[in-house]
Amino acid sequence: MRRAVADINAISSNLPLAPFREILELDQFWQETVFGTLGFVENQPVSTAITFLINDEFYLGLVATLPDYRNQGYAEAVIRHSLEHAEQRYGKKRTALHATPAGFPVYQRMGYQPTAYFRTYTC
Repeated sequence: MRRAVADINAISSNLPLAPFREILELDQFWQETVFGTLGFVENQPVSTAITFLINDEFYLGLVATLPDYRNQGYAEAVIRHSLEHAEQRYGKKRTALHATPAGFPVYQRMGYQPTAYFRTYTC
């Protein structure tokens, strides 16, 4: 599961696999307040979402779907599943997330509202 989460996120972001694998394969990352979900198509992991409990709030992150499987509802399914597991354990909480322009429509359909805009810079 850890490698699949790493690889799906790296491939979806068009970034190298190694940094994602290095972080997501650490035992320390997967604490009891982290709820990861993978979506499968014919035994192949294609989508992922992770809910983190941080300061009595859920943070939704590492949401990604492989390019060939986008726009088929997999992201929403894994998001809902991850949030449901977190809520079963800790009760209903406010949820925060950061959205890319590509992911924003999924969150908006699910009822999320923009509260702030961030500009990012890379070199």
